[in-house]
Amino acid sequence: MNYITFFRRLPLRYVLVTPFIILLVVTVTITGYLSFYHGQVAIRDLASQLLDEISVRVNENLNIYLEEPFEVNQTNQNTINLGLLDTNQLSNWQTYLWEQIRVHPTVHHISFGNEAREFVGVERLDNNQIVMRRSGQVTDYNYTTYPLDAQGHPQAPDAVTPNYDPRARPWYQIALKAGKPAWSEIFPHFGAPTLMISLNQPAYSTDGKLLGVINSALRLSQIGEFLQQLKVGKTGQVFIVEHSAMLVATSSGELPLRKVADKQQRLSALDSQHPLTAEVTRYLQGRFNKLSDIQKPMFLDSVFNDEDIFIKVSPYQDDDGLDWLVIVAVPANDFMSAIDKNAYIIFLLCLGALLIAIAIGVWSANRVTLPIAELMTASWQIAKGEWNHQLPLHRQDEIGELARSFHFMATQLQDSFLLLEAKVEERTAQLAQANSEIMTLNERLKGENLRMSAELDITRHLQQMVLPKAQELLQIKELDIAGYMEPASEVGGDYYDVLQKDGRVICGIGDVTGHGLESGVLMLMVQMAVRTLLNSNVPNVETYLKVLNRTLYDNVKRMNSDKNLTLSLLDYEQGVLHLSGQHEEVLIVRRNGVVERIDTINLGFMVGLESDIETFLGHREIRLAEGDGVVLYTDGLTEARNERGRVYGVERLCEIVSQYWHLPAQQIQIQVIADVREHVGTQKVADDITLLILKKNLMAEIEA
Repeated sequence: MNYITFFRRLPLRYVLVTPFIILLVVTVTITGYLSFYHGQVAIRDLASQLLDEISVRVNENLNIYLEEPFEVNQTNQNTINLGLLDTNQLSNWQTYLWEQIRVHPTVHHISFGNEAREFVGVERLDNNQIVMRRSGQVTDYNYTTYPLDAQGHPQAPDAVTPNYDPRARPWYQIALKAGKPAWSEIFPHFGAPTLMISLNQPAYSTDGKLLGVINSALRLSQIGEFLQQLKVGKTGQVFIVEHSAMLVATSSGELPLRKVADKQQRLSALDSQHPLTAEVTRYLQGRFNKLSDIQKPMFLDSVFNDEDIFIKVSPYQDDDGLDWLVIVAVPANDFMSAIDKNAYIIFLLCLGALLIAIAIGVWSANRVTLPIAELMTASWQIAKGEWNHQLPLHRQDEIGELARSFHFMATQLQDSFLLLEAKVEERTAQLAQANSEIMTLNERLKGENLRMSAELDITRHLQQMVLPKAQELLQIKELDIAGYMEPASEVGGDYYDVLQKDGRVICGIGDVTGHGLESGVLMLMVQMAVRTLLNSNVPNVETYLKVLNRTLYDNVKRMNSDKNLTLSLLDYEQGVLHLSGQHEEVLIVRRNGVVERIDTINLGFMVGLESDIETFLGHREIRLAEGDGVVLYTDGLTEARNERGRVYGVERLCEIVSQYWHLPAQQIQIQVIADVREHVGTQKVADDITLLILKKNLMAEIEA
């Protein structure tokens, strides 16, 4: 006996009571769940507000603390510009710097070094004593430390480091390279268990001549002291990390350093002794490809030891090289004790209300079902087809009204059955005719599909035939070339070709709008036109584009098609590359792997869209040394998306090309395509992928 049959045989009294009880149970359950759920939502909102407030306070404190070095350095630059300090006579800087570090108690170190190898600086030690550091002709270029008394007068030197040159120091080089104020990397203090960071600013004369570098340094332990004053729930924590996961400061009191072989080394948040710090950092690294991908504030939650953790991550950045993450983490149990107590009380109240409602429902059902039992016997007779069975029509209450309705309904049903049988026969004949017509249309559709498939096979074969072959590319001795194209559908709209004649190499890459047969045919037109122009000795690529555009425009109009394409042409001869045409960025890669990105937006226009594009054409000349090269691609590569919808991107392409540029062109191509495949994963490629790599061979390889 199945469940449907069982429920159909239940007495009416149970049928009426059971839904009532189920409704009550569902209502009480939903009420209890919603109460619990909204409590959870309230806790999440409260946690979000608390974490937002703490993040704002941390950011405001960082702004104030990190602004001090800018004020110090700019004050020193203004003093130099006013002629109050001579950058060639550093003996008069001593009293000035001593007064300055006293005015700025959060600054740990202030110094200046010039191009004449002269250096002067003051530093506040752990015991709050101020010392002067001096190096130059007066100290025989030895780095000498002088304690300063209460009036700023130097005492006898107590430490000497020989042969000191400030120009070779990292802080000096950082400022010269940036040409503006720039932060150093965080480094351990050589004499105290704390981290340091310095702001380095080149000092220039009014005529733009480099005078030296101004340096101001901070102890990051002061940031940690501020974080320890914050109250984050009961057991929450605030910590700051770099994108490498290295700790900057933490509210747990843990030093962001560890001693290895008597040397202070920075501590990664992943190796923190505080479990919450390590687990939250590990979660963020697993959630994102890398911490540098976090570019905006985020509210997240994770689970650690079967406990929910609320996490607020806020990037802290400036234009001078500072790029940190402020992370606030609070266990959900810090907020849940009151919610759990209220949930228990609500459960007891709901259970009591449910029992009372069930008792009332059973009593009410019995009151209803007893008079209906009479009518049930009569209704069964009607259900068996006994249309003339007498119903209890004599009753004047609701049951009597129901009996009279049944009687009227039985009469109507008898008439309807006769009419329905006639309509069913008519409808059956109509459906049979429609089915015959559908089968005929299906046969026609199969034939049309076979014809279209044959056309696409032929076009795809022709497209593959005109692509440059490996033996053709090997004949170009001066260049190492590798090409790759994968269409997204049966016939792709991407185009690339490599042609040579009399030592001249013409390379082209383009992307026809859309996919399918029309796009493939237009690509074949481009290939044939470029080869014809090369054999006709057309002198430059701008003329190529002008003639090619006119030809394609006429053909597209003749075909009554709306297709067009982006197209870049490169003319290479004896180490000089001429570039013209609008397409994706062209990547120029130097022998050492440095990548230069060239925007082609101003070098041309869409080919085949307008009859004349001469006014839009531009030209760029690039010289390639041995080991230099060019990378061309279509947007199908850079816009390939992974499961989360993130595109591959030009930046990632540049990183992979730079990393493997020391390899042959074919190996570079393999590494790039493998990296794109890894990024895409199981996602279907939505657009054609084309990649062309040209690398100028070394002279030794050409002669060999």
